[in-house]
Amino acid sequence: MDQQTAWTLAQLNSEFYRTVADSFSATRQAPWHGWITLTDILQEGAWSATSEADCPSSVGDPAYQTIVLDAACGNLRFESFLQDRFPHTCFEFHAFDNCDSLLPQVDRRVASLVFHKCDLMAALLALREADLQKQISAKQVFQQQPCTRYTHDQVLSDNQHRGGEPSLEQAPEQALFGAIPLSGLVVSFGFMHHIPALENRIAFLRALIQAAEPGGYVAVSLWCFMEDARLARKVRSCWPAAQKALVHRGVDPSSLEEGDFLLGWQDQHDVWRYCHHFSDEEARMLVDAVANEGRLIANFTADGFDNKTNRYLVFRRESAGNLPLKSNAVLPHLATNRG
Repeated sequence: MDQQTAWTLAQLNSEFYRTVADSFSATRQAPWHGWITLTDILQEGAWSATSEADCPSSVGDPAYQTIVLDAACGNLRFESFLQDRFPHTCFEFHAFDNCDSLLPQVDRRVASLVFHKCDLMAALLALREADLQKQISAKQVFQQQPCTRYTHDQVLSDNQHRGGEPSLEQAPEQALFGAIPLSGLVVSFGFMHHIPALENRIAFLRALIQAAEPGGYVAVSLWCFMEDARLARKVRSCWPAAQKALVHRGVDPSSLEEGDFLLGWQDQHDVWRYCHHFSDEEARMLVDAVANEGRLIANFTADGFDNKTNRYLVFRRESAGNLPLKSNAVLPHLATNRG
């Protein structure tokens, strides 16, 4: 897929979420079943207990905070879910999304949250393009695609973010989240299927792993919507109209990759979003592509009527060189409840 087609599809999705933000968010309120399995896996792997007495005295101390990066956070329901599951853990959430109209009133239980209004798709495509052409720097890309930080009651300008601006030498995957601390947990749910082209999906997954601290965890969901017979019928039935929508936007439908579709929304006319269906083979390709950076520790399906709607890949970032695993962060304990 050429870059111009990828840009057009990315713009299509931005328009989609601006148009249907309220109705979309209204249908996305409950936590996903896969999140429960994920937190069980994390607890079994390495997450240790935080006593109820320790947490209040440790608020504001980075040594006693678990940093969580949520790329394409939507309406922040994962943050609320995680805080509910680990009520005595001091989290510092960094949530990225371009559609701030999806955001609800900040859940008061989520004590430490920084929302980064950032078009991750545009930044990813621009960084990859710059890397390929060697014409503009990562710094220039982020000047063109600004990322503004919002706390509960404060707006910080771009030059106030921790970690400084991305350096000119950083590769795209390093520059994408280079302005925040390395995280103990990095997640992205419901976003990978919106990334056009396999090479861009690989670059984004690598960026997520690069954003984790050595020994940290990374979890992504891959939407397998064609495994749902009802949804697959709907997708196929609207494909002729979707093709016309693509042509209207200057995209040749034949330029799309296998598994690429346009999905509508409810009964709204000419409202489309680009989505990619993930096959088992492509999931393996993603895992293989990042094998040097992250070790796969779990691969499971969940959600939907038959628990096959989403495939979850969970990685642990390998230690880099002589960097020790972070040992002073107090990580949460979860009483497992796996069905």
